[in-house]
Amino acid sequence: MITEFLYYIFIFPLEQVLGWIFLTLFNITKSYGISIILLSLLVNLFLLKIFLYTDKKSADEAAIKEKLDKRIKAWKSVYKKAKLYAFTQRLYKQNNYHPIYALRGLGGLALQIPFFWAMYEIIKGASYLENVKFLWITDLSKPDSISLFNTDVHILPLLMTAFTLVNVFYSAKSNSAKVQGSLIALLFLILLYEMPSALVLYWTCNMCFALLKEVWKAYRQNALQYTQSHIAESCDISTKEKNKESGILQKNLYKLIQYIIITSSFMICVSSPYALYVTDLHAFNLSTIMPTLAALFGFFMLISFTLLYTIIFFKENVFSLYILWIIAWICLAALLLGVGYNFIFQGDYGPMSYFLFEKSIIVSKNDRLIDTIMITSSIILAFAILLLNAVKYVIPACKILLLLLVINALFSLATAFSNVFARESIENKLPNTASQNTHVLDFAKEHNNILVLVLDRSDGYIAHEIFKENTHLKNSFKGFIDFTNALSTSGFTLPTMTSIIGGEHYTALHINARDITDGLPNEIARGYANTLNAFEKAGYATSSMLDFPVDSVHLYPLLHNTKTNIFDTTYLQNQYANKYLDGVQTDTIPIRQLISYGLFRSATHVARNSIYRRGMWLFNQKSIVDVKSLRAIAEIRALIEYPTTNATKPTFKFIHNSITHNPYGLDFNCNFNPKQITSVQDHIYGAPDGHYNSEKCAWQWVAQMLDRLQELGVYDNTEIFITADHGAQKKFLPIEYNLHIPLFYKPFQSKGEMKQDSRIITNYDIPSLFCKNLANGCPNINSITLDSIPHSRIIKSMKLDGGWMVENQNQNSFKLSKIYTFNGNSIYDKNAWKIQDIKEK
Repeated sequence: MITEFLYYIFIFPLEQVLGWIFLTLFNITKSYGISIILLSLLVNLFLLKIFLYTDKKSADEAAIKEKLDKRIKAWKSVYKKAKLYAFTQRLYKQNNYHPIYALRGLGGLALQIPFFWAMYEIIKGASYLENVKFLWITDLSKPDSISLFNTDVHILPLLMTAFTLVNVFYSAKSNSAKVQGSLIALLFLILLYEMPSALVLYWTCNMCFALLKEVWKAYRQNALQYTQSHIAESCDISTKEKNKESGILQKNLYKLIQYIIITSSFMICVSSPYALYVTDLHAFNLSTIMPTLAALFGFFMLISFTLLYTIIFFKENVFSLYILWIIAWICLAALLLGVGYNFIFQGDYGPMSYFLFEKSIIVSKNDRLIDTIMITSSIILAFAILLLNAVKYVIPACKILLLLLVINALFSLATAFSNVFARESIENKLPNTASQNTHVLDFAKEHNNILVLVLDRSDGYIAHEIFKENTHLKNSFKGFIDFTNALSTSGFTLPTMTSIIGGEHYTALHINARDITDGLPNEIARGYANTLNAFEKAGYATSSMLDFPVDSVHLYPLLHNTKTNIFDTTYLQNQYANKYLDGVQTDTIPIRQLISYGLFRSATHVARNSIYRRGMWLFNQKSIVDVKSLRAIAEIRALIEYPTTNATKPTFKFIHNSITHNPYGLDFNCNFNPKQITSVQDHIYGAPDGHYNSEKCAWQWVAQMLDRLQELGVYDNTEIFITADHGAQKKFLPIEYNLHIPLFYKPFQSKGEMKQDSRIITNYDIPSLFCKNLANGCPNINSITLDSIPHSRIIKSMKLDGGWMVENQNQNSFKLSKIYTFNGNSIYDKNAWKIQDIKEK
């Protein structure tokens, strides 16, 4: 575990950066071999200042040691044992020396190790290096070989060792240093002899450049002057100024720049991403949560170090004071902007789902005006602070801001740890995906089956328009009843999904009417568990594809048999990811999106439009939209491809699918194409961009699923419910809220053409219909018959306040902002609706 954290903090960020540079160099050179050489050169040039510093420290330590050794050698003829040891230790203390300081000479090598490890990880996963030739190397992914005397010899490791030994004997002054260097060269020869030639090429270039550095140092030794202030342990350089006042100012400016860089980097890489990430931890694979948080902190360290190290180069010239003043001015203005947009002008982009905002990023005239005012004000204010020499007041403010950001990040970290521990405590109850994928979609030929399919955000109005446009769809819905006046009790998934399986008892209004003491998430989980357990107890084979809002932490402890109740579709997601996304897995950590989001929070409105474009973030190569939309596609395609007739007892299946919910990824022809998701019908129907294509494809694939059930011979003995948790558009319902849903119902043995029924029905009526199949029914659900559904009734729906996540609600209840009361026989009758504003006490 500790090794994994160290990897994600220190190596993974470096691996990502070096990998990006490597592929960028390849795009320029079109040669992987040359790109490796150039990458090694860039790394060595970047670290040259530190290499020179460690070399100087090593030389200084060697000179001190040589001087002290002469005195100790003289004492040996006079003093023995304890007295000699005491005098030696006193001598070391007087000269601020310790024998362990001799290891400082290895500082340059130690600094290269993280880069070497990062390159190893890059090359290990670089399948594109297979069969790539370079010079005499036939395959960069394998050791290089030539035949000498009928024996395969790897030339690169030998060449690498030769460069190392030449460097050692050229630069080392003492015999002990030569022995030490020779042993290190031998160690690397053994370690890298069978390694991929791409990795050995990188390290060989490093040794070559190290040798060239020593040759250059010797050539320039008389002209090059090192000072005691070259690089301190904190990467701070104190340049002595002739003018004491300007020296103090330079020191304060540099200190201010340091604090601004650290604070800004922490805000962008840690504080803002942490706060976003922990709002929906259940959307991510358990194994990726802590690595994600560790990697974000690692990126903060890497970016901070890189910027601080770069600033040092501007302190060593005659114009250093003026350059630092300009840098401080720019940094301070950027920090003021970042703080203003992070905490004041956050913007209203709607809820985010899988790093996709609900609303498009539209920059209005007011936004542009705010940007102009903020940029101008920040530049002027920063200039005034520096001009009035008020830096000493800004530095404490940066410290306070950094402290607040750290506290915020620690709260987020505590939330993440709590979530991980809670989920890990029930990990043994998780189903084995490999063993479940052949059972979850099993139907019985000799027994009855019940199938409930919930299409998240599928809209009743749009669905009926699709059926009008594609009349052939009705042919697959034999025996179905289409309820044209179907309503949901909310426009959000959180307060409605539980009622679709648990009945009216679990609608938001009924939950709020009860005295709940153990938390809203537990009450939501009970709605699922009660029904699933009831069918399990009655002898049914139960299976579910469950998505938001229920989570395993609260649900699994309540289930009687989790191994038959839950279906993990990760293998399907990866199957489709391999097909469409060149093997990108769906459980990768979203570092690029999170850092992009952190930058987004600190950016102006105009800049935000460039950082985020419909799910594509600034730093990510593959849109998270691509991966997450594939999940829903994979699941609904599974309903067509994987059903069997292997069940030996009655079955109950509850499936929640998000193909009709953003992030969308389908074009008009139902091909996976996230860049072509929009349709003119989206605007016509008042739906989010991409919704119409996904809705149309969903109903086409549902029709194929029904055809498949008919082919298997289980269609007639299967009771089927197809509905939604809430709608998508707010354009046509009189109350302008997304409560209209599709609701299609096929009773057992029902035949003939699909019929329309205008009676008033809700999605919480569904459990009353399917639970009547059980002799004892389901807990808290009253059994109804098809004939008892009324033509006119009172339905109360509600609107959430505070957000769509359970964390945004009260501890034991929902936050309600409006109640919509329907009383009539047509949901499109304006007079049948009443709206009541709710003010929480």
